This record gives sequence, C-alpha cells and structure tokens, in this order.
Amino acid sequence: MILITMSTQTAERKQYKLQRPPKYCNVFYNNDVTPVDIVVAILMKAFSLSEGDAEQKAMEIDAGDKDIIYINSKEVCELKEEVVQQCMKVLKESNLKTTVELYEEESDV
Repeated sequence: MILITMSTQTAERKQYKLQRPPKYCNVFYNNDVTPVDIVVAILMKAFSLSEGDAEQKAMEIDAGDKDIIYINSKEVCELKEEVVQQCMKVLKESNLKTTVELYEEESDV
C-alpha cells in the first residue's frame, strides 16, 4: 500500500495588472530646405498615404516645428523609419529630419 500525502496549504494569489506596451511615433521636423513634393513622396511611400493625405500632412509639418506622422509599437515605427531613410537616400534628400520617439498622449507634438 502506497500512501500519498497532499499539502493543503493555499497559495497566496497575487493580482497583476497588465499594462499596454508604450506607443511610439514617427515624427517629421519642419525645415526651410526640403521641397514639399519630396516630403509628400516619402509620406506616400513609407506610410501608404494617399496623395491628398500626404499633401495635408506635409502642410501640417510645414505649419509647425514638427508633426507626428504615425503611431504604433516601437518595432513598427523603427521599420517605418528605415523606409523613410531609404526613400531619402533614393531621392538624395539629406536635410529632412525624422525620428522615432516615445508617444505621450498628453503632448501636442
């Protein structure tokens, strides 16, 4: 006869609150050198924007210091930035500044 004993101790359950991963964004900075048609072409290629939407975004960039173009995970935004950099290389554009930044919903970038 085999006797099996089982512990009746109850495990303390901890409650964990799941947090969403932080969001990141692609930001374009305004400058007085890069032609609008170059910005439009990059926006259309890298972010799959229609010509009208790309023109509107380009005007928003031109109206301020910088503008958020796209919001997603860090990895996706970094991939989009790589496409932007490739487009800039093909178009021989070196003055346009773009970055991937942590997205803070409260800020009006």
